[in-house]
Amino acid sequence: AGLAGLDHESFIQVDAAVNPGNSGGPLCDVEGRVIGMNTAIFSPSGAYAGIGFAVPVDTIGRMVPEILKFGKVTKPGIGVSIASRAVTRRLNIDGVLILSITPGSPAEKIGLQPTRRAPHGGVVLGDILIRVDGQKLKDVDDLFRYLDRKEVGDKVTLEYLREQEVKKAEVTLERVN
Repeated sequence: AGLAGLDHESFIQVDAAVNPGNSGGPLCDVEGRVIGMNTAIFSPSGAYAGIGFAVPVDTIGRMVPEILKFGKVTKPGIGVSIASRAVTRRLNIDGVLILSITPGSPAEKIGLQPTRRAPHGGVVLGDILIRVDGQKLKDVDDLFRYLDRKEVGDKVTLEYLREQEVKKAEVTLERVN
């Protein structure tokens, strides 16, 4: 299994061997308690030696009810697509740039603005999320880490930049795939 695009802070890093076929198996502590599920290995040489990764048991505990109820893991969100960290770095933006908004989503309900084409053909940047519940958002990873601890129905306060003006709105998180 690979780790490309995944937030490394969501895993337990282990030096125990994680071989093909171990994915899905339990990771136990010295007392035999299950603390995670083996998931992947990073091996620069391609051998079965390297750094192993496991999903923490608390994360699994949150995911199992979702899988049983919906057949997949769903997450709380606001209904936006956002620019990657590479894009925001290139544009020298601190925060989370909104590219588009899902119709009927919480983001649309509170009036967030997406990136769009200007009448003269240029691009008008969308709103830039800078804080959630008072916590600074440096980039997309900060937002995902924060929302990962929330549940559908929770309310969060967003602060965002629109044309250099800071605005604030409360939004109720909804289920997103």
